[in-house]
Amino acid sequence: MRRTTFNMLTSVFYRAAMILTGLIVQKHILSTFGSSVNGVTSSISQFLSYLVLLEAGIGAATVQSLHKPLKDGDFQAVSARFAAGKRMYNRAGALFLLFLAVISAVLPILTFGELSPLNVALLTLISGIGNVFAYLFIGKFSSLLLADSRSGVLYLTDSVSVIASCAIRVALIRSGADILIVQSVQPIIVLLRALTVFIYVRIKYPCLNGKAEPDMTFASKRRSAMTHQIAGLVVNHTDVTILTALSTLKNVSLYSVYSYIYSSIQTLFETVFHQALIGDFGKAAAVGKEEFNRRFTLFEAVYNIALYLTLTLALCLTLPFISLYTKGITDVEYINAWLAALFCLNLFMNLIRLPSIVAVTAYGYFKETEKSAIIECAVNLGVSLMLYPFIGIYGLLIGTFTAFLFRTQDSIRFIYRRCGLPYSQLLRANIGNMAASAAITVFTFVLFPINAESWLEWLLYAVALGLTSLAVFAVANLAVNRRPFFDFWNELRRKRGNHQ
Repeated sequence: MRRTTFNMLTSVFYRAAMILTGLIVQKHILSTFGSSVNGVTSSISQFLSYLVLLEAGIGAATVQSLHKPLKDGDFQAVSARFAAGKRMYNRAGALFLLFLAVISAVLPILTFGELSPLNVALLTLISGIGNVFAYLFIGKFSSLLLADSRSGVLYLTDSVSVIASCAIRVALIRSGADILIVQSVQPIIVLLRALTVFIYVRIKYPCLNGKAEPDMTFASKRRSAMTHQIAGLVVNHTDVTILTALSTLKNVSLYSVYSYIYSSIQTLFETVFHQALIGDFGKAAAVGKEEFNRRFTLFEAVYNIALYLTLTLALCLTLPFISLYTKGITDVEYINAWLAALFCLNLFMNLIRLPSIVAVTAYGYFKETEKSAIIECAVNLGVSLMLYPFIGIYGLLIGTFTAFLFRTQDSIRFIYRRCGLPYSQLLRANIGNMAASAAITVFTFVLFPINAESWLEWLLYAVALGLTSLAVFAVANLAVNRRPFFDFWNELRRKRGNHQ
Protein backbone atom coordinates (compact mmCIF):
# COMPACT_ATOMS: atom_id res chain seq x y z
CA MET A 1 0.00 0.00 0.00
CA ARG A 2 2.80 2.41 0.89
CA ARG A 3 4.62 1.69 -2.36
CA THR A 4 1.42 2.12 -4.38
CA THR A 5 0.72 5.43 -2.63
CA PHE A 6 4.29 6.57 -3.27
CA ASN A 7 4.01 5.61 -6.95
CA MET A 8 0.76 7.51 -7.37
CA LEU A 9 1.97 10.63 -5.54
CA THR A 10 5.23 10.80 -7.48
CA SER A 11 3.38 10.20 -10.74
CA VAL A 12 1.01 13.09 -9.98
CA PHE A 13 3.94 15.34 -9.12
CA TYR A 14 5.80 14.35 -12.29
CA ARG A 15 2.85 14.90 -14.61
CA ALA A 16 2.00 18.20 -12.93
CA ALA A 17 5.62 19.28 -13.35
CA MET A 18 5.62 18.16 -16.97
CA ILE A 19 2.38 19.99 -17.76
CA LEU A 20 3.50 23.20 -16.06
CA THR A 21 7.01 23.21 -17.53
CA GLY A 22 5.66 22.33 -20.97
CA LEU A 23 3.27 25.27 -20.86
CA ILE A 24 6.04 27.60 -19.71
CA VAL A 25 8.43 26.54 -22.49
CA GLN A 26 5.72 26.64 -25.17
CA LYS A 27 4.63 30.10 -24.03
CA HIS A 28 8.21 31.37 -24.33
CA ILE A 29 8.60 29.80 -27.77
CA LEU A 30 5.30 31.36 -28.93
CA SER A 31 6.18 34.79 -27.57
CA THR A 32 9.81 34.80 -28.74
CA PHE A 33 9.84 32.82 -31.98
CA GLY A 34 6.17 33.06 -33.12
CA SER A 35 3.42 30.59 -34.07
CA SER A 36 5.29 29.17 -37.06
CA VAL A 37 8.24 27.97 -34.95
CA ASN A 38 5.81 26.63 -32.34
CA GLY A 39 3.97 24.85 -35.13
CA VAL A 40 7.11 23.23 -36.52
CA THR A 41 8.26 22.05 -33.07
CA SER A 42 4.80 20.49 -32.59
CA SER A 43 5.02 18.83 -36.01
CA ILE A 44 8.46 17.46 -35.18
CA SER A 45 7.12 15.98 -31.93
CA GLN A 46 4.26 14.30 -33.77
CA PHE A 47 6.48 12.83 -36.48
CA LEU A 48 8.94 11.57 -33.89
CA SER A 49 6.03 9.88 -32.14
CA TYR A 50 5.65 7.63 -35.17
CA LEU A 51 9.23 6.46 -34.72
CA VAL A 52 8.20 5.20 -31.29
CA LEU A 53 6.64 2.37 -33.32
CA LEU A 54 10.12 0.87 -33.35
CA GLU A 55 9.74 0.31 -29.59
CA ALA A 56 6.09 -0.70 -29.89
CA GLY A 57 5.19 -3.62 -27.69
CA ILE A 58 8.63 -4.10 -26.11
CA GLY A 59 7.81 -2.32 -22.86
CA ALA A 60 4.29 -3.73 -22.43
CA ALA A 61 5.32 -7.32 -23.19
CA THR A 62 8.47 -7.14 -21.04
CA VAL A 63 6.60 -5.70 -18.06
CA GLN A 64 3.85 -8.33 -18.33
CA SER A 65 6.44 -11.15 -18.58
CA LEU A 66 8.27 -9.99 -15.43
CA HIS A 67 5.27 -9.97 -13.06
CA LYS A 68 5.36 -13.66 -12.08
CA PRO A 69 9.15 -14.18 -11.70
CA LEU A 70 9.39 -11.01 -9.61
CA LYS A 71 6.50 -12.18 -7.43
CA ASP A 72 8.21 -15.59 -7.00
CA GLY A 73 11.67 -14.08 -6.43
CA ASP A 74 13.07 -16.07 -9.37
CA PHE A 75 15.92 -13.79 -10.44
CA GLN A 76 17.26 -16.27 -12.95
CA ALA A 77 14.04 -15.88 -14.93
CA VAL A 78 14.00 -12.12 -14.25
CA SER A 79 17.53 -11.77 -15.64
CA ALA A 80 16.70 -13.82 -18.74
CA ARG A 81 13.65 -11.71 -19.58
CA PHE A 82 15.43 -8.48 -18.68
CA ALA A 83 18.22 -9.48 -21.09
CA ALA A 84 15.62 -10.13 -23.80
CA GLY A 85 14.13 -6.69 -23.25
CA LYS A 86 17.61 -5.17 -23.35
CA ARG A 87 18.32 -6.79 -26.72
CA MET A 88 15.07 -5.55 -28.22
CA TYR A 89 15.55 -2.01 -26.90
CA ASN A 90 19.07 -1.87 -28.37
CA ARG A 91 17.72 -2.87 -31.77
CA ALA A 92 14.94 -0.29 -31.49
CA GLY A 93 17.47 2.45 -30.64
CA ALA A 94 19.64 1.64 -33.67
CA LEU A 95 16.63 1.62 -36.01
CA PHE A 96 15.31 4.84 -34.48
CA LEU A 97 18.59 6.58 -35.32
CA LEU A 98 18.36 5.39 -38.93
CA PHE A 99 14.78 6.53 -39.43
CA LEU A 100 15.44 9.79 -37.59
CA ALA A 101 17.84 10.70 -40.39
CA VAL A 102 15.10 9.96 -42.93
CA ILE A 103 12.52 12.11 -41.09
CA SER A 104 15.07 14.93 -40.87
CA ALA A 105 15.29 14.90 -44.66
CA VAL A 106 11.54 14.64 -45.34
CA LEU A 107 10.04 17.10 -42.83
CA PRO A 108 11.75 20.21 -44.30
CA ILE A 109 10.00 19.43 -47.60
CA LEU A 110 6.55 19.41 -45.93
CA THR A 111 7.21 22.76 -44.21
CA PHE A 112 9.02 24.35 -47.16
CA GLY A 113 8.64 28.12 -47.50
CA GLU A 114 7.78 28.90 -43.86
CA LEU A 115 11.09 28.13 -42.12
CA SER A 116 14.66 27.38 -43.21
CA PRO A 117 14.89 23.71 -44.36
CA LEU A 118 18.29 23.38 -42.67
CA ASN A 119 16.90 24.61 -39.35
CA VAL A 120 13.95 22.19 -39.56
CA ALA A 121 16.31 19.28 -40.30
CA LEU A 122 18.65 20.16 -37.42
CA LEU A 123 15.72 20.70 -35.03
CA THR A 124 14.41 17.25 -35.92
CA LEU A 125 17.77 15.59 -35.30
CA ILE A 126 18.31 17.38 -31.99
CA SER A 127 14.77 16.65 -30.79
CA GLY A 128 15.00 12.97 -31.73
CA ILE A 129 18.42 12.03 -30.42
CA GLY A 130 17.09 12.05 -26.86
CA ASN A 131 14.72 9.19 -27.81
CA VAL A 132 17.69 7.18 -29.06
CA PHE A 133 19.42 7.63 -25.70
CA ALA A 134 16.21 6.63 -23.89
CA TYR A 135 15.90 3.37 -25.85
CA LEU A 136 19.54 2.43 -25.46
CA PHE A 137 20.01 3.36 -21.79
CA ILE A 138 16.64 3.64 -19.98
CA GLY A 139 13.98 1.41 -21.58
CA LYS A 140 15.11 -1.92 -20.14
CA PHE A 141 15.40 -0.50 -16.62
CA SER A 142 11.99 1.18 -16.87
CA SER A 143 10.34 -2.15 -17.70
CA LEU A 144 11.90 -3.80 -14.66
CA LEU A 145 10.91 -1.01 -12.27
CA LEU A 146 7.35 -0.82 -13.62
CA ALA A 147 6.89 -4.58 -13.26
CA ASP A 148 8.20 -4.46 -9.67
CA SER A 149 5.82 -1.61 -8.70
CA ARG A 150 8.74 0.83 -8.34
CA SER A 151 7.59 3.35 -10.94
CA GLY A 152 7.98 6.09 -8.30
CA VAL A 153 11.74 6.00 -8.83
CA LEU A 154 11.24 6.74 -12.52
CA TYR A 155 8.82 9.56 -11.77
CA LEU A 156 11.24 11.20 -9.35
CA THR A 157 14.08 11.19 -11.89
CA ASP A 158 11.67 12.35 -14.60
CA SER A 159 10.47 15.20 -12.39
CA VAL A 160 13.97 16.49 -11.75
CA SER A 161 14.73 16.16 -15.47
CA VAL A 162 11.76 18.17 -16.76
CA ILE A 163 12.20 20.90 -14.16
CA ALA A 164 15.92 21.24 -14.94
CA SER A 165 15.25 21.19 -18.69
CA CYS A 166 12.58 23.89 -18.37
CA ALA A 167 14.76 26.16 -16.24
CA ILE A 168 17.73 25.90 -18.59
CA ARG A 169 15.68 26.34 -21.79
CA VAL A 170 13.78 29.37 -20.46
CA ALA A 171 17.07 30.95 -19.37
CA LEU A 172 18.50 30.36 -22.84
CA ILE A 173 15.42 31.84 -24.57
CA ARG A 174 15.53 34.94 -22.39
CA SER A 175 19.22 35.36 -23.10
CA GLY A 176 18.48 35.43 -26.85
CA ALA A 177 19.75 31.93 -27.74
CA ASP A 178 18.79 30.32 -31.03
CA ILE A 179 15.99 27.69 -31.01
CA LEU A 180 18.55 25.01 -31.95
CA ILE A 181 20.57 25.72 -28.80
CA VAL A 182 17.39 25.75 -26.71
CA GLN A 183 16.26 22.32 -27.91
CA SER A 184 19.71 20.74 -27.51
CA VAL A 185 19.26 20.81 -23.72
CA GLN A 186 16.86 17.83 -23.77
CA PRO A 187 19.21 15.04 -24.96
CA ILE A 188 21.82 16.09 -22.40
CA ILE A 189 19.23 15.84 -19.62
CA VAL A 190 18.18 12.39 -20.88
CA LEU A 191 21.77 11.11 -20.55
CA LEU A 192 22.01 12.35 -16.95
CA ARG A 193 18.66 10.73 -16.13
CA ALA A 194 19.82 7.44 -17.65
CA LEU A 195 22.91 7.46 -15.44
CA THR A 196 20.79 8.00 -12.32
CA VAL A 197 18.41 5.12 -13.13
CA PHE A 198 21.33 2.81 -13.95
CA ILE A 199 22.98 3.46 -10.56
CA TYR A 200 19.70 2.84 -8.70
CA VAL A 201 19.03 -0.50 -10.46
CA ARG A 202 22.59 -1.72 -9.84
CA ILE A 203 22.19 -1.03 -6.12
CA LYS A 204 18.60 -2.30 -5.76
CA TYR A 205 18.97 -5.49 -7.82
CA PRO A 206 22.46 -6.91 -7.14
CA CYS A 207 21.35 -10.36 -8.37
CA LEU A 208 20.26 -9.01 -11.75
CA ASN A 209 22.41 -10.34 -14.60
CA GLY A 210 22.02 -8.22 -17.71
CA LYS A 211 24.30 -10.58 -19.65
CA ALA A 212 22.14 -13.67 -19.03
CA GLU A 213 20.91 -15.76 -21.93
CA PRO A 214 17.84 -13.88 -23.23
CA ASP A 215 14.45 -15.59 -22.82
CA MET A 216 12.52 -14.56 -25.93
CA THR A 217 9.45 -16.70 -25.25
CA PHE A 218 7.27 -13.63 -24.64
CA ALA A 219 8.15 -12.08 -28.02
CA SER A 220 4.83 -13.23 -29.50
CA LYS A 221 2.99 -11.03 -27.00
CA ARG A 222 5.25 -8.18 -28.05
CA ARG A 223 3.88 -8.42 -31.60
CA SER A 224 0.28 -8.22 -30.39
CA ALA A 225 1.11 -5.40 -27.98
CA MET A 226 2.84 -3.64 -30.88
CA THR A 227 -0.43 -3.69 -32.84
CA HIS A 228 -2.13 -1.81 -29.99
CA GLN A 229 0.62 0.81 -29.82
CA ILE A 230 0.69 1.31 -33.58
CA ALA A 231 -3.07 1.84 -33.64
CA GLY A 232 -2.85 4.22 -30.68
CA LEU A 233 -0.11 6.28 -32.29
CA VAL A 234 -2.00 6.58 -35.57
CA VAL A 235 -5.23 7.59 -33.83
CA ASN A 236 -3.54 10.12 -31.52
CA HIS A 237 -1.24 11.70 -34.10
CA THR A 238 -3.18 11.59 -37.37
CA ASP A 239 -4.57 15.11 -36.92
CA VAL A 240 -1.26 16.98 -36.71
CA THR A 241 0.23 14.87 -39.52
CA ILE A 242 -2.63 15.82 -41.86
CA LEU A 243 -2.45 19.48 -40.79
CA THR A 244 1.32 19.56 -41.36
CA ALA A 245 0.96 18.08 -44.85
CA LEU A 246 -2.18 19.93 -45.99
CA SER A 247 -2.47 23.11 -43.91
CA THR A 248 -0.19 25.82 -42.46
CA LEU A 249 2.13 25.79 -39.47
CA LYS A 250 -0.09 28.43 -37.84
CA ASN A 251 -3.03 26.02 -37.93
CA VAL A 252 -0.75 23.37 -36.48
CA SER A 253 0.10 25.82 -33.69
CA LEU A 254 -3.62 26.49 -33.04
CA TYR A 255 -4.30 22.77 -32.80
CA SER A 256 -1.22 22.12 -30.67
CA VAL A 257 -2.22 24.64 -27.96
CA TYR A 258 -5.52 22.84 -27.31
CA SER A 259 -3.92 19.45 -27.86
CA TYR A 260 -1.24 20.15 -25.27
CA ILE A 261 -3.81 20.89 -22.57
CA TYR A 262 -5.85 17.75 -23.15
CA SER A 263 -2.97 15.43 -24.01
CA SER A 264 -1.37 16.51 -20.73
CA ILE A 265 -4.51 15.46 -18.86
CA GLN A 266 -4.49 12.19 -20.78
CA THR A 267 -0.87 11.52 -19.87
CA LEU A 268 -1.57 12.38 -16.24
CA PHE A 269 -4.42 9.86 -16.05
CA GLU A 270 -2.48 7.18 -17.90
CA THR A 271 0.46 7.65 -15.55
CA VAL A 272 -1.49 7.73 -12.27
CA PHE A 273 -4.14 5.13 -13.07
CA HIS A 274 -2.26 2.83 -15.45
CA GLN A 275 1.52 2.95 -15.27
CA ALA A 276 1.70 3.54 -11.51
CA LEU A 277 -0.75 0.69 -10.77
CA ILE A 278 -0.06 -1.90 -13.45
CA GLY A 279 2.43 -3.73 -11.24
CA ASP A 280 -0.21 -4.18 -8.52
CA PHE A 281 -2.92 -5.27 -10.96
CA GLY A 282 -0.51 -7.65 -12.67
CA LYS A 283 0.19 -9.33 -9.34
CA ALA A 284 -3.55 -9.44 -8.54
CA ALA A 285 -4.19 -11.17 -11.89
CA ALA A 286 -1.50 -13.70 -10.99
CA VAL A 287 -3.29 -14.43 -7.69
CA GLY A 288 -6.69 -15.12 -9.27
CA LYS A 289 -9.79 -13.65 -10.91
CA GLU A 290 -11.72 -13.12 -7.66
CA GLU A 291 -9.00 -10.91 -6.17
CA PHE A 292 -8.55 -9.05 -9.46
CA ASN A 293 -12.30 -8.39 -9.85
CA ARG A 294 -12.55 -7.05 -6.30
CA ARG A 295 -9.77 -4.54 -6.93
CA PHE A 296 -10.97 -3.71 -10.44
CA THR A 297 -14.52 -2.89 -9.32
CA LEU A 298 -13.31 -0.47 -6.65
CA PHE A 299 -10.70 1.03 -8.95
CA GLU A 300 -13.16 1.67 -11.78
CA ALA A 301 -15.65 3.44 -9.49
CA VAL A 302 -13.02 5.79 -8.03
CA TYR A 303 -11.46 6.34 -11.46
CA ASN A 304 -14.75 7.34 -13.10
CA ILE A 305 -15.41 10.01 -10.47
CA ALA A 306 -11.91 11.43 -10.98
CA LEU A 307 -12.31 11.40 -14.77
CA TYR A 308 -15.69 13.13 -14.92
CA LEU A 309 -14.67 15.72 -12.34
CA THR A 310 -11.34 16.54 -14.02
CA LEU A 311 -12.74 16.86 -17.55
CA THR A 312 -15.67 18.97 -16.38
CA LEU A 313 -13.26 21.42 -14.76
CA ALA A 314 -10.96 21.32 -17.78
CA LEU A 315 -13.73 22.22 -20.22
CA CYS A 316 -15.00 25.13 -18.12
CA LEU A 317 -11.49 26.53 -17.54
CA THR A 318 -9.91 25.98 -20.98
CA LEU A 319 -11.05 29.14 -22.78
CA PRO A 320 -10.16 31.62 -20.00
CA PHE A 321 -6.82 29.82 -19.66
CA ILE A 322 -6.03 30.09 -23.37
CA SER A 323 -7.17 33.71 -23.40
CA LEU A 324 -4.52 34.54 -20.78
CA TYR A 325 -1.93 32.14 -22.20
CA THR A 326 -2.02 33.63 -25.73
CA LYS A 327 -2.46 37.25 -24.64
CA GLY A 328 -0.41 39.49 -26.89
CA ILE A 329 -0.11 36.87 -29.66
CA THR A 330 -2.02 38.21 -32.65
CA ASP A 331 -0.91 36.10 -35.63
CA VAL A 332 -3.53 33.41 -34.84
CA GLU A 333 -6.99 33.58 -33.18
CA TYR A 334 -6.69 30.97 -30.45
CA ILE A 335 -10.09 31.34 -28.71
CA ASN A 336 -12.48 28.69 -30.07
CA ALA A 337 -15.25 27.13 -27.94
CA TRP A 338 -15.94 24.35 -30.44
CA LEU A 339 -12.33 23.20 -30.34
CA ALA A 340 -12.39 23.11 -26.55
CA ALA A 341 -15.62 21.07 -26.51
CA LEU A 342 -14.44 18.58 -29.15
CA PHE A 343 -11.04 18.05 -27.53
CA CYS A 344 -12.72 17.45 -24.17
CA LEU A 345 -15.29 15.04 -25.63
CA ASN A 346 -12.58 13.08 -27.44
CA LEU A 347 -10.49 12.78 -24.31
CA PHE A 348 -13.47 11.54 -22.33
CA MET A 349 -14.28 8.89 -24.93
CA ASN A 350 -10.63 7.77 -24.92
CA LEU A 351 -10.07 7.70 -21.16
CA ILE A 352 -13.36 6.16 -20.03
CA ARG A 353 -11.99 2.80 -21.22
CA LEU A 354 -8.69 3.07 -19.32
CA PRO A 355 -9.71 0.61 -16.54
CA SER A 356 -10.37 -1.95 -19.28
CA ILE A 357 -6.93 -1.24 -20.77
CA VAL A 358 -5.41 -1.85 -17.33
CA ALA A 359 -7.12 -5.26 -17.26
CA VAL A 360 -5.94 -6.09 -20.79
CA THR A 361 -2.34 -5.27 -19.83
CA ALA A 362 -2.49 -7.12 -16.51
CA TYR A 363 -3.78 -10.33 -18.12
CA GLY A 364 -1.79 -9.93 -21.34
CA TYR A 365 -4.89 -9.93 -23.57
CA PHE A 366 -3.03 -8.22 -26.42
CA LYS A 367 -3.74 -10.84 -29.07
CA GLU A 368 -7.43 -11.07 -28.20
CA THR A 369 -8.01 -7.32 -28.59
CA GLU A 370 -5.72 -6.39 -31.49
CA LYS A 371 -8.50 -6.64 -34.10
CA SER A 372 -10.49 -3.83 -32.48
CA ALA A 373 -7.31 -1.71 -32.31
CA ILE A 374 -6.86 -2.12 -36.08
CA ILE A 375 -10.50 -1.21 -36.76
CA GLU A 376 -10.17 1.88 -34.54
CA CYS A 377 -7.19 3.01 -36.59
CA ALA A 378 -9.01 2.45 -39.90
CA VAL A 379 -12.13 4.30 -38.73
CA ASN A 380 -10.07 7.30 -37.59
CA LEU A 381 -8.16 7.59 -40.86
CA GLY A 382 -11.24 7.06 -43.02
CA VAL A 383 -13.57 9.53 -41.29
CA SER A 384 -10.84 12.17 -40.78
CA LEU A 385 -9.74 12.16 -44.43
CA MET A 386 -13.36 12.21 -45.60
CA LEU A 387 -14.39 15.19 -43.45
CA TYR A 388 -11.19 17.30 -43.48
CA PRO A 389 -11.76 18.85 -46.97
CA PHE A 390 -15.18 20.12 -45.82
CA ILE A 391 -14.79 21.23 -42.19
CA GLY A 392 -11.02 21.24 -41.59
CA ILE A 393 -9.82 20.72 -38.02
CA TYR A 394 -13.35 19.90 -36.83
CA GLY A 395 -13.46 16.99 -39.30
CA LEU A 396 -10.23 15.59 -37.86
CA LEU A 397 -11.60 15.76 -34.32
CA ILE A 398 -14.90 14.14 -35.33
CA GLY A 399 -12.93 11.35 -37.01
CA THR A 400 -11.02 10.77 -33.78
CA PHE A 401 -14.24 10.75 -31.75
CA THR A 402 -15.82 8.15 -34.05
CA ALA A 403 -12.80 5.87 -33.67
CA PHE A 404 -12.72 6.26 -29.88
CA LEU A 405 -16.46 5.54 -29.65
CA PHE A 406 -16.02 2.20 -31.40
CA ARG A 407 -12.94 1.11 -29.46
CA THR A 408 -14.23 2.17 -26.05
CA GLN A 409 -17.45 0.19 -26.18
CA ASP A 410 -15.59 -2.82 -27.58
CA SER A 411 -12.89 -2.73 -24.87
CA ILE A 412 -15.37 -2.40 -22.01
CA ARG A 413 -17.57 -5.22 -23.32
CA PHE A 414 -14.56 -7.49 -23.80
CA ILE A 415 -13.24 -7.10 -20.24
CA TYR A 416 -16.67 -7.32 -18.63
CA ARG A 417 -17.32 -10.59 -20.45
CA ARG A 418 -13.87 -12.05 -19.68
CA CYS A 419 -13.98 -11.12 -16.01
CA GLY A 420 -17.67 -11.90 -15.48
CA LEU A 421 -18.46 -8.40 -14.24
CA PRO A 422 -22.06 -7.04 -14.15
CA TYR A 423 -22.83 -4.12 -16.46
CA SER A 424 -25.09 -2.66 -13.78
CA GLN A 425 -22.10 -1.43 -11.75
CA LEU A 426 -20.76 0.50 -14.77
CA LEU A 427 -24.20 2.00 -15.43
CA ARG A 428 -24.60 3.16 -11.82
CA ALA A 429 -21.13 4.70 -11.81
CA ASN A 430 -21.83 6.72 -14.96
CA ILE A 431 -25.36 7.96 -14.27
CA GLY A 432 -24.47 10.08 -11.23
CA ASN A 433 -21.24 11.40 -12.71
CA MET A 434 -22.88 12.24 -16.03
CA ALA A 435 -25.68 14.19 -14.35
CA ALA A 436 -23.24 16.16 -12.20
CA SER A 437 -20.98 16.92 -15.17
CA ALA A 438 -23.88 18.06 -17.37
CA ALA A 439 -25.25 20.42 -14.71
CA ILE A 440 -21.89 22.09 -14.06
CA THR A 441 -21.03 22.35 -17.78
CA VAL A 442 -24.35 23.94 -18.77
CA PHE A 443 -24.10 26.48 -15.97
CA THR A 444 -20.37 27.38 -16.21
CA PHE A 445 -19.45 26.74 -19.86
CA VAL A 446 -22.68 27.57 -21.72
CA LEU A 447 -24.77 30.00 -19.66
CA PHE A 448 -22.21 31.85 -17.52
CA PRO A 449 -18.71 31.26 -18.93
CA ILE A 450 -15.72 32.29 -16.83
CA ASN A 451 -13.94 35.50 -17.81
CA ALA A 452 -10.64 35.92 -15.96
CA GLU A 453 -8.55 39.07 -16.38
CA SER A 454 -5.44 37.76 -14.63
CA TRP A 455 -3.77 34.50 -13.64
CA LEU A 456 -4.68 35.08 -9.99
CA GLU A 457 -8.32 35.57 -10.92
CA TRP A 458 -8.23 32.41 -13.06
CA LEU A 459 -6.72 30.46 -10.16
CA LEU A 460 -9.39 31.68 -7.75
CA TYR A 461 -12.13 30.71 -10.22
CA ALA A 462 -10.49 27.27 -10.61
CA VAL A 463 -10.35 26.67 -6.85
CA ALA A 464 -13.94 27.84 -6.31
CA LEU A 465 -15.25 25.78 -9.22
CA GLY A 466 -13.23 22.77 -8.10
CA LEU A 467 -14.62 22.80 -4.56
CA THR A 468 -18.18 23.36 -5.79
CA SER A 469 -17.88 20.60 -8.38
CA LEU A 470 -16.42 18.20 -5.82
CA ALA A 471 -19.48 18.72 -3.61
CA VAL A 472 -21.87 18.25 -6.55
CA PHE A 473 -20.17 15.01 -7.61
CA ALA A 474 -20.18 13.70 -4.03
CA VAL A 475 -23.92 14.31 -3.67
CA ALA A 476 -24.69 12.78 -7.08
CA ASN A 477 -22.68 9.63 -6.36
CA LEU A 478 -24.03 9.19 -2.85
CA ALA A 479 -27.54 9.43 -4.30
CA VAL A 480 -27.15 6.73 -6.99
CA ASN A 481 -23.91 4.83 -6.33
CA ARG A 482 -22.84 5.06 -2.69
CA ARG A 483 -21.36 1.57 -2.34
CA PRO A 484 -17.90 2.44 -3.79
CA PHE A 485 -17.48 5.09 -1.08
CA PHE A 486 -17.90 2.50 1.67
CA ASP A 487 -15.80 -0.09 -0.21
CA PHE A 488 -13.00 2.43 -0.61
CA TRP A 489 -13.11 3.31 3.10
CA ASN A 490 -13.11 -0.35 4.11
CA GLU A 491 -10.17 -1.03 1.80
CA LEU A 492 -8.17 1.77 3.42
CA ARG A 493 -8.97 0.40 6.89
CA ARG A 494 -7.97 -3.12 5.82
CA LYS A 495 -4.64 -1.94 4.41
CA ARG A 496 -3.95 0.14 7.51
CA GLY A 497 -4.69 -2.83 9.71
CA ASN A 498 -2.26 -5.04 7.76
CA HIS A 499 0.57 -2.56 8.38
CA GLN A 500 0.01 -2.26 12.11
